[in-house]
Amino acid sequence: MKKKNGRAAIWMIAALLFAMLTATVVLVIIRRPVRNTGNEPATEDSLTEQTALPVIRAETDEDGNTVFSLTLDSFIEAFNTCCLQTQSQPYLRPSSDWRQNEVERAPHGQGKTVIYNFTRDENDWALPTLSAYVPAGGERISEVTLNFDDHSYTPELFDEYKELSLCALRLFCPDLPAQDAEALFREMIAFADHNILPETQWYGADSVPQTVYCFADAGVYPYFAFGDWLRICFVPLDEQRRAEFGRSVRDQM
Repeated sequence: MKKKNGRAAIWMIAALLFAMLTATVVLVIIRRPVRNTGNEPATEDSLTEQTALPVIRAETDEDGNTVFSLTLDSFIEAFNTCCLQTQSQPYLRPSSDWRQNEVERAPHGQGKTVIYNFTRDENDWALPTLSAYVPAGGERISEVTLNFDDHSYTPELFDEYKELSLCALRLFCPDLPAQDAEALFREMIAFADHNILPETQWYGADSVPQTVYCFADAGVYPYFAFGDWLRICFVPLDEQRRAEFGRSVRDQM
């Protein structure tokens, strides 16, 4: 009987020690700080910060150009905020890293326009690029295009282009649900593929969109000509421009 009582006491002590050890481990795990590595789901607080996007309006500048209520720098900041909703790091670098050139007239401008161009690696010409158009002497953007070299197509490059296009849709068309945005992207790509323009109609001052998806303050359309980049274009939309687009308008909102 004494042996049985002794064994029972030993088992009770062992069980107590195990319970204490387990409680200590659990307490340590609970108190350990959680690190967001970028591959883990973002916390509720970080999502709130990431979705603080500016309300973008179509405006008229001092020279009568229809522009977005965004400078190049504020566009970069807002676009990167959109990227951070689905990616672990911002995509666009500061405007000082962007190439620029001036043209006599842009597709939707009335005079000289500075085109700012960005690619994440200047030595890789196959990468998607992003262009922002700013009327010369002004600050606010009159157009944004997402550009893809279809001749260098790979699934990886096209996925990157798709993600950039969806970021732009989240920025310029904030009321468009994510599922609808992806469907719109696919629809625009399909339209561009089935309505390729001749090589004499590369994107430039005289380019005319064949179809335009119109939202509250932004028009979105694809443009693709033989030998040129595939483009998805975002332009500020007012009543005058809506009238200019005429039959190509497809109202979305």
